[in-house]
Parts: sequence; C-alpha cells; structure tokens
Amino acid sequence: MSDGLSKLKLYISTFILTFMGMISVNMSFLNTFYSDRYYESAIWLLIAFIFSAVFSASVVFIKYKWIVPLSVIIIICLFIYANFYEVIGGFGRCFNIVADAASKYLKTDVLYVYMSKKMNRYEDTAMFCNIVAVLMPLIYSYTIYYRKTTIIPVLITMAAFGIPVLFEVFPAFLAVLFGIVYCIQMTVVASVPGKISENAKFVSHIVSIAFGFLVLIAGGIVNLIVPSDEFKRSGVFDELKTFIFNQELPEWNKNPITGTIGGGSLGHVDELRFQGDDVLEIELPNKKEKIYIKGYIGGTYDGNKWIEPDMDKDLFSDMLEDDYPQQTMVSTYLEQLAKWDGNISGYKAKMKLKYLTMYRPYHFIHIYSVFNEELAYEQDMVISSGDAGTWVEYFMPDEKSFYKTEDEIAGIMTGTRYEKLSERYEEYVYENYLEVNTSMEDKLRDQWESYDVETAEDRFELAKDIQEYLDDNFTYTTSPGKLPDGKDFIEYFLAETKEGYCTYFATSAVMMFRSAGVPARYVEGYAFYGGSDAEVIGEDEIFYYNDYDVYTDDIEYAKVTVKDYHAHAWVQFYIDGIGWIDYEVTPGGGTADVQPEVESQTETTQNQETTATQPITDETTTDENSTTSGDETDETTTQVQETTGEDDENGNNFRFRIPDRIVKILVGFFIGILIIALMLFIIIISHGRIKHEREAINEEDKTKFNGRSINMYYGLFERLMKKCGYKRSDGMTYMDFAVLVEEECYAVGESEAQKLTRIFEKINYSDEKVTVDEINEAEKIYTLIRQRIYENMGIMGKFIFTYILNY
Repeated sequence: MSDGLSKLKLYISTFILTFMGMISVNMSFLNTFYSDRYYESAIWLLIAFIFSAVFSASVVFIKYKWIVPLSVIIIICLFIYANFYEVIGGFGRCFNIVADAASKYLKTDVLYVYMSKKMNRYEDTAMFCNIVAVLMPLIYSYTIYYRKTTIIPVLITMAAFGIPVLFEVFPAFLAVLFGIVYCIQMTVVASVPGKISENAKFVSHIVSIAFGFLVLIAGGIVNLIVPSDEFKRSGVFDELKTFIFNQELPEWNKNPITGTIGGGSLGHVDELRFQGDDVLEIELPNKKEKIYIKGYIGGTYDGNKWIEPDMDKDLFSDMLEDDYPQQTMVSTYLEQLAKWDGNISGYKAKMKLKYLTMYRPYHFIHIYSVFNEELAYEQDMVISSGDAGTWVEYFMPDEKSFYKTEDEIAGIMTGTRYEKLSERYEEYVYENYLEVNTSMEDKLRDQWESYDVETAEDRFELAKDIQEYLDDNFTYTTSPGKLPDGKDFIEYFLAETKEGYCTYFATSAVMMFRSAGVPARYVEGYAFYGGSDAEVIGEDEIFYYNDYDVYTDDIEYAKVTVKDYHAHAWVQFYIDGIGWIDYEVTPGGGTADVQPEVESQTETTQNQETTATQPITDETTTDENSTTSGDETDETTTQVQETTGEDDENGNNFRFRIPDRIVKILVGFFIGILIIALMLFIIIISHGRIKHEREAINEEDKTKFNGRSINMYYGLFERLMKKCGYKRSDGMTYMDFAVLVEEECYAVGESEAQKLTRIFEKINYSDEKVTVDEINEAEKIYTLIRQRIYENMGIMGKFIFTYILNY
C-alpha cells in the first residue's frame, strides 16, 4: 500500500513538473512568435496536458519503461511519413518566422528553411506544433524521473525565453520569470546525487515546485507594481550586436553587410556604401519606367527611427475574411473604376518576384497589387509571398485616375462589402497616422496646415508642393554624416545640415503631410527602372486604360535583377475612399542605376537611394604565423568518478556525482543570483513607489490646482540639467537659465525650457491658479527632455538613470 502511495505521489509531482515545462514554452516562445497566426494556444496546452499525464504515468507505473517511448516514436515517424509535406512544411514555416525576427534584429543573412512549392501548398503549422506538444512531454517526463539529463529541459526552456528576448520580440515579463524559475527547478531536481528512492525523488520534486510557486508569486507582485512594459528596453543587445559585427572574419568567410532595407532606422551611418549584391529577380513588362516594390512600413516616428504601426487585429481579420486586405485597396478602387466608370488612365499587367538572398526581413510586392488568393497578407504592413514564384497582377495608374470626389467614389463602391470595411479602415488610419512627434512640430504646422486637403486633387497639389520645397531647399547626398546622439533626426535635417539621402526626405515629407492634416507613413523598399538591358523571356498580354477606352496588347516580358543599391525610401499619403498613394519626394527620384565598384567597396552613388544599416567592412588579412601547432596544444581530459563498489539503500552500486568544485561554483552562482534578485526587487519596489507618488501629485494637482506638480517637474528638470553639466547659479534668473540650456544642451528643444519656466514662475510668483493644460504641458516637456537624455546612455546607464536616480 505504501509503495503504491509513493508511486502515486511521484506520478503527481512528475506530471506537475512536466506540464509546468509545457506552460513555460507556451508562454514565452509560442505565444511570442506564433500568437494569432497558425494555431490556438489552448489546443496546444490541452494536448500537452493530456500527454504529460499519460507519459508521467508510463514512466512511474510501467515496469518496462522503454516500451512507451519506442512505441510513440514509431507512431510519430509513421505519421510524419504519411503527412510529410504538412509536417515538414509546418516546421519550415515555424523556423522561418523565428529567422525573420533574427534577421530583422541582426540586419544580416540568417539560415532559412527553403520552402518548396509542395511545402508551401500543404504546410500545416498546427500539425507540426501538435507533434511537438506530444514529444516534449515524453522527453520531459522521462528526464525528470531519471534526473540524469535535466540539462535538456533547461536548454529548451532557456531557448524558449532567451531567443525572443535576444531578438527583442519580448515575451511577457511573467513568461520570462516562469522560464527562469523552471530552469532552477530542474537544477533542484538533479541536485540530489546517486540513485535515490522514489520518496526522495518526490521530496526533491515538491521542494522545486514549492520554490517555483513562491518566486512566481513574488514576480507577480513585482509585475503589479512595475508593468511588464518597463522591462522592454529597446537596444538591450545592441552592444553585443555591434561587437559581433565588428569582429574580423577569416578570409574564407568574409561577407560584409551591404545596403539593404533598414527597418526604419535613421541617420545611423556616416556614408552609404554598396556591394552590388543581387537581391531580387523580377519578371515584368519590358517597359522603360520606374517600378516601386514596397517592404517595410513605419507608422510612429521616435526621434531617430520609425516604428511599425499598431495593429487592429479584428479589423484586419475582417478585411482578410472578405478578400479586401488593405494592401490591395487602391487596386480594388481602380478595378471598380475601370468596371463601372471607365475613366481611368494607365495599364494593368503582372509580375513575378523571386528572392536571391537568404536575408528576407521583409517581403516585397508591387505598390498597387491586385488581390491574389495564393498570397498571405500580413495586417497593415507588407504581403508575404511564401512561394516566390507566384505571379501577381498590378496597376500602373496615372495620377488623374484618383481625381474623384467622395460622392463619385461612394457611387462606385455603394452596395459592396468593401464600402463598410473601407470606412472602418479609414477611422483606423486617422487614429494612427497623423501624429507629428518631432521638435519641429510648431514650425511644420505653421508652414503646411493652411492647405486645403479635402479632395484627392488637393492632396496631390500638397504632395507636389512638398516635393518642390524639398527639392529647392535641400541637397541630396549619400554622405551626410551620422546623426549626433540626442538629436531629433528631422530637426537635424531640416534646420541644420539640410542635406541627406532618401530616408531624410521621406521622413520629413511624412511629417509635412501630417502637419497639413493628411495621414501619411514612411515606406522602404526597392525602386528601379525596368526595360534597360533586361533579359527578354517571352511575351504576355497587358491591359491598357485610356479614359473610357480599354484594349489589350501583347508585350515583351523581361527579367530584371534588383541590386542592393536599389534600396529606397519614399512616402505614402492617404486619400479617403481610395487608400494609400505612393509618392516620390527625393530630388532626382533616386533613378541613377550606378553600380558601385564592388572591388574597392567604397564608391557611393550620388543620386541613388538606400537604407543601409552598416557600411561595407574593410578587407583585412589574417596572420598566417599566428597559428599554433598541434604539438603545442594542451590536452584537457575529463575525469569521471568510478564507483566505489559500495551499495546504496536499494542495492545499487552506481552513483552519479557532481564534482565538489562544480557544486561550489553552482551554489555560489545561485546565491549571487538570489542576492542580485533581492537587490533588484528592493530597487524596483522603491522606484515603483516614487513613480506612484509622482502620479498622485500630478492627479491631485488637476483637482486642487495647488501647483505641486509644476514644482515637482521643474525640480526634476533642474536635476536633469545638473546631470548634463548645467547648474543655475545664485545670481541667475530662472528665465536666463532656461535660455542658456536651450542654446547649449542637446536634450532641450526650442522654447521648451522657457515654457516650463513661465509656468513655474506663474505658480510661485503670482496669484494665478495652474490649469490642467499647463500641468500636462509641464509633464510633456519634462518627459521629452528625459527621453532624449535616456536614449543617449548605455545599458547600465539607463538602468541607473531610471531605477537608482529615479528620473
């Protein structure tokens, strides 16, 4: 009876630890990379729960324990054989999603799984994930029972939360905490030496489970005080990334990073350089005209970079369900216009795109592509083509095709499902693409907000004026110098250097459109001319539209190779009822297809666009004399403790022991981790308390109007200035000090210090009451100055600045 009870207790504890491992992987890895994509998290967890229970029972209760794992492996192998392309394709899709995250962060080539046509057609990511949900409990339960290979779940768990954190895809704080706790639990399970009894195993399991729950409760309390977003620090691994890329590669492995799509990063290099690598191969009509292939989209400007827009998942899900993804809104409008009205100019053709590099941080498509069921559309960004050989139809319209009034547009679209979806998407656009988040906001609004932007023709007139203004007042160059730390990219370009390449012009144009009240966004992709020395591959039909005349014609199709130096940035502005219109604002349009000298890797193109994230690495040579002969190499041997022949309580003479030196190191390591964790906990608690006190003062002031929040923000402002090396002397007035720091301190924008000082002096030297607007203004000014100083710091400096100094 007691033996049966011991086995039951051991079964329960093994099951709990096994399922906790499944929860950890689900929380950190799967929900980070595959959430809302291919499978339901609850189904995966249900399968993991069932098989955790089954395999834990098999390893505890079955005498011949090898039977179950062998049987399961045979069944799974047969299943994979019967569903080969579904499972292998699912694995490839899952792997490539993670590889995309890696390439976006590292901005270099990574290993991808090549997806054949059959894999793309039949891939079933849910099937692959569910096989994993069966195999992992099998591995975990047997590992936990035998304790000898607990390093396996430790490595899996560390990868599950470490990979997303490394690539800054950031799982939730509690998911990372859960993963760390589970690694410690596996260490506790494996820490007892020897082949112990089932009761002893149960005790080690209970200790690890209890410890895990205590730490999770403590972490939950911390998360309530400091929200998880506080732990998402952008650029955490930038120093490591820089270190890796700055290392000299051996001669046989040199592959310098070339000009590519930069993912919204701005002003990060002194000079653009190219390697001349082939990036894309495109088949399209052999016409001498400019073609734009869009990739990255930036929605929110953050001083020195563009951030992808927030997504309304319900909206985009509904649009996809009705075959109206926003990427094809303009082509949908043009098709309806051609069908019902005929007043359209341009033509419709098709193209085929093929990737020539492993580096695919973004998928590319023509700017006015027609909906295609074979493509996978990704929210409000780009189109994922999956099979690079898919033919896609696209429009090349004339500008006047968009000169329709809203009544005419509504008449064309009335009664279609598109109409309501378009109205919902338009609301989303006006909520997300009108922010003018730059220190030049006031000047830009003064210059552009007087424009009439009611109709499509009005907005095209605005676009032409913006392009002419940029062309007349600013200079194109591929070597503008690196953006100084703490500077606002737009202000640096418009007010200081007045020279730059396409990212400078496109970014500034977006803010000019927004200042006029027109939604706009930043786009990166490739721009090139077709029809020049291209390889002719055959003929195909093309549709021409000329007002009310529609006719077809056969035209030569050619194969065009897009190079890395064709990378480009431009602007999209929104027309109500139609969609996003692409517009070129860079002087010259980046049309000079001048190939750089690849051998020297130094020449830049004076009228060519790119958003390169790294300059070309200089060639270096290795020292052949620096090698060490094999005879001089020290040999390291691993000493394995032999058995002493003494039996343990179960009559076994085999013992697995960790060397004492390793035990001491591990104990010291975990003690150090606990001490650091305790210190961090105290620091974070203190920071949270101070933060809440400031928020309370702010809210109280908005009801009592006692000016406490103004004095608080001004005091924090003076502390920030002191940190930057500016201290107000006893004989200096507050306003003189404000003027000084505005002139000399990089972190203080124009008139910011003076505005804050006027509010401060009003509260302290007059009988007037503070207003809510003044409180909000003071908070905004302090936040902007603090953010500029914060972004100019290293990792450790940011931590001290935020949590120790409590700015």
